[in-house]
Amino acid sequence: MYQQELIDLVTQWSGKQVWTGTIDERKQKFIWMHERLQRLFDKPEIKLVFGSITKETEKRQGSSGASKALPSHIIISNKLSVVTFLHEWAHVLGMNETQAIEWSQGLFKIGFPTKYRETKKFPEAGLLLKLKPKVKTRKSFWSLFTKKDVQKAICVLGLVSAIGLMVIVISVYVEAGLNGGRVIIAINDFGEMLWELILVVPIMVGSIIYLCYKAVKNVS
Repeated sequence: MYQQELIDLVTQWSGKQVWTGTIDERKQKFIWMHERLQRLFDKPEIKLVFGSITKETEKRQGSSGASKALPSHIIISNKLSVVTFLHEWAHVLGMNETQAIEWSQGLFKIGFPTKYRETKKFPEAGLLLKLKPKVKTRKSFWSLFTKKDVQKAICVLGLVSAIGLMVIVISVYVEAGLNGGRVIIAINDFGEMLWELILVVPIMVGSIIYLCYKAVKNVS
């Protein structure tokens, strides 16, 4: 994946202590690397431009995300990041975002193994950030379900309830017809309509079981 000349170059760069010195001194180390990448890849037209970089902006996590590669130059803003610099060079070489992330982080691992072990992947920006202790958060009951799970269950329950209500109403009027139009007698004779509930309850219980199954699956 990497030519030997590139590996040797990154190794030399790491020996210059990229993170030590003032901001201006560190910029010179990036310029040193940029000039050699220009020669290695025959890209003399690609210039390196520094945006606003201060001690304050460098402290912001993920601040180097403002950097970018343009057809004629690379802009490094807010933070002098080794990974971001290599990432933008990958774009100069024609790589897409996924390839640029893999390429820059792979080089970072080769040239700066100690720093690499202290960091982890930050996929949203293609950066490497310092590891932070994981904080366990308590999930609410409803967070265990996806929106589609809840929508499906509500649709099933609503449909079953509507069908059950319709069956009960029809049964009441049929019963009333058999009793000479006495609807009150038909309604009071509710015990004879338990069979409708026998149809409705299993489907309602099935919906609840479905939700519980999805909750357990999402937790695991």
